[in-house]
Amino acid sequence: MAQIAIYVDSIGSTSASGRLNVYNASPSMGATAYGHLFLDLYTRIGSSSGAAINKLVTLNWSRTGLSPGTTYDLDAWMDTSTSTPGNFFDGSASAIYATSVSFTTTAAAPTWTDNSITSTARVGSYYSSSISASNATSYTWSGLPPGISASGGSISGTPSSSGSYSVSFYASGPGGNSSTITRTINVANRYPSWTDNTVSTSMRQGVYYSDGVSANYTSYYTASGSIPAGLSFNTSNGTFSGTPTSPGSTYTFAFQAFNADGEGIGTSNFTVTVKYPLATWTDDTISTAFAIDTPYSDSISASNAAGYAVSSGALPDGISLDTSTGVISGIPVAPGTFNFTLSAYNGSNEYIYTSPFSVTIDDIGGKVFVYDGSSWIERELDTYNAGWSKATVYYYDGTQWQKSLQ
Repeated sequence: MAQIAIYVDSIGSTSASGRLNVYNASPSMGATAYGHLFLDLYTRIGSSSGAAINKLVTLNWSRTGLSPGTTYDLDAWMDTSTSTPGNFFDGSASAIYATSVSFTTTAAAPTWTDNSITSTARVGSYYSSSISASNATSYTWSGLPPGISASGGSISGTPSSSGSYSVSFYASGPGGNSSTITRTINVANRYPSWTDNTVSTSMRQGVYYSDGVSANYTSYYTASGSIPAGLSFNTSNGTFSGTPTSPGSTYTFAFQAFNADGEGIGTSNFTVTVKYPLATWTDDTISTAFAIDTPYSDSISASNAAGYAVSSGALPDGISLDTSTGVISGIPVAPGTFNFTLSAYNGSNEYIYTSPFSVTIDDIGGKVFVYDGSSWIERELDTYNAGWSKATVYYYDGTQWQKSLQ
């Protein structure tokens, strides 16, 4: 009898192939039987014909461009018409033999659409990256840095340990696994962060100095610029100490902190002028016995002094201070009261001061005593020279005449 049969010989993810057998035998459809093959009832993909008696004809068919993991129907029938039938029953055959089979394409294996990940991370800093593959249903990861975890095709977290990590991953799907991909994530150490990035800029010759800088996540420190003579910088702990030896010199320097990867941060520049030792009094008193027309000489002195000065008030007229030696000398020329303070200063112009001095210088002249018949009375002595003025009284001390102050 006439028969038609569909065979599916090969199924892929996007293709399928097979045979269509047409057998025209007794009772036959006539001189020739035609077999027609359709995909899902509407796409005609081939025809074949069989001779009248005991004739088996095979049609090889194939189909590409199919969707992975999809079920398709193959429908076949035969009649006596050579034309493509419009439907199963076009009325042209005395007998119609039809059959139908289904097949399902295999699911496609995952195909990478993105198999790269971010290659750098840092301890303590949030990290995230991802991969993707079409047709993937799950992802598998291995070798992730500590602190980073995976969820599907994404990885994220905060790395807790530095180093170079070889990370492997692959995508799984109904059609099998994609190839394993290996990438490297280099996790850097934390950046250093200052906890103290300043030092004192007050330094003095001969006075021990100690300060320093400090930073978290630091393996070592360095110093740049010019370090004051007599001081040293400890690169292990950032301490800066010593006894300055060069007063008056100016130095500019800065410090840096580095992590184990050699990544560093720096301080601002510091500028220091090493001060001279402070002046210290060795003699800060003077005689206050000043007299008009009488030579006067005294002095003040201080160790480490670069010079001396009258800091306030004024010395008596005719008296001057030698600013280099501290000697005070001269001859007073005018009476009056004089208030003044003296000072000494070092090479850095830092001053020390004496206590205030107050000096009263009497006017020239003298006084005499006259006897009024009952007692001696003190009187001033004046002379007249186109006007009255005070006179000076001299007395003989047995050797020479001395000016009387009284």
